[in-house]
Amino acid sequence: PTFDRGMSSLTTNTTVSSSCLEYLLLAAVQQYQALSTELEWDESTLHSKLQELGEHLGIRVLEKLVKDHARFHRELDIIKFLCKDFWNHCFNKNQVDKLQTNHKGTYVIHDYYFPWIKKISSSNSMPSHDANTAEVKVALLYLNITAGLIRGAIKNLGRIATVTVEIQQYPKCFFTIKMPKDPKTSIEKSPATTDGATQDT
Repeated sequence: PTFDRGMSSLTTNTTVSSSCLEYLLLAAVQQYQALSTELEWDESTLHSKLQELGEHLGIRVLEKLVKDHARFHRELDIIKFLCKDFWNHCFNKNQVDKLQTNHKGTYVIHDYYFPWIKKISSSNSMPSHDANTAEVKVALLYLNITAGLIRGAIKNLGRIATVTVEIQQYPKCFFTIKMPKDPKTSIEKSPATTDGATQDT
């Protein structure tokens, strides 16, 4: 599979920034793939390493993004902030497409056309099933960086979380966030939020 680097226009700062980010992501994924081959990582280890990279980025992004915000007081406020403000800042989308929660510390963020994977394409000579499988395999590399970004952002807001990502029908994806109900993980850094995507139970 290849990553289509073509951009229709670079007339705005947003477009230029998005283009630079795409090249940076491509370089990072290629570097980690090379390391994976050299060090004989399995797929799970490669995904874990990409999440660690994303976590470091998420911590830094959040530091800048929330510096002028008031404190959060609820776990759900953190999630709503991620679904709208964080999503808009990082991925240039107004908000996620759907948010679900069981009200017990588990949240599922749905994105029906995630920007970082929408340009991934496979060889036209490949059978459709194999091409789709290859696209998903490459997409998961970028999406695990995203999962790390989310985890890092939550960590910077004073909470601990695990984040996993799945693709059921490419390019739709969803991120499952699990935040333990532990008083020791009380919110220490908690900027306020605005309402985010539609929330389901």
